[in-house]
Amino acid sequence: MGERSEMNAVFLQVRLNSSRLPGKALMLLEKIPLVEWCMRRLKAADVQEFVLLTCERDAEQLRPSALRCGFTLFTGSEDDVLNRFASAALYFKPDLILRATGDNPFVSPFLANETIRLAVSARADYAVLKNIPVGSSVEAVAAEALLKAAVRAEDAYEHEHVTPYLYRHPEIFRVVSGEAPSGYRSPLSVTVDTEDDFRRVSAWAANRTPETFSLLELVKSNSAADGEE
Repeated sequence: MGERSEMNAVFLQVRLNSSRLPGKALMLLEKIPLVEWCMRRLKAADVQEFVLLTCERDAEQLRPSALRCGFTLFTGSEDDVLNRFASAALYFKPDLILRATGDNPFVSPFLANETIRLAVSARADYAVLKNIPVGSSVEAVAAEALLKAAVRAEDAYEHEHVTPYLYRHPEIFRVVSGEAPSGYRSPLSVTVDTEDDFRRVSAWAANRTPETFSLLELVKSNSAADGEE
């Protein structure tokens, strides 16, 4: 029997009880729930498994979106998100996990694939791209390293935010950051934390779908508006 080929997975974490903007994952951008923007854009990433990670309380509200977008719904701990990821890693058994969050409707599949390439080429336990719009990319984490972090991490912050234990301990893990590809370097934020964020993102999404929206064009237009070109 041949060896199992490498398997990559998107783990998209979502919650509906955000303190600053409750229910934001289901708010509509161009009549499409924000979380579905995330999922539909991530479907273009070069992975074999697509998983929506949430807690039991939010599962039924998110299930229709997961089904529409071809994501498997997985539930785990509400507050210990690192444990939720570790449980999903044990269940799906990926080699490399792309961690994404459900408040980033303009997450870039191109940047996600660049992050995969960086992680694989550097044999990294943890890999990210730097100098890109906030909320446009993902973190790549080796599943084996994630499981080790879940066992060792003791800080509540590390359990809530999944990856801090890895990048706080470069003496244990191979941590790599790569420069943003040409054209994507920008201080712009495209994440949704507040009502103001949502209004700004809604304007950028006008008359577009998750498949037709271009982050590259957005970065270029904002750079021109700022007089950088």
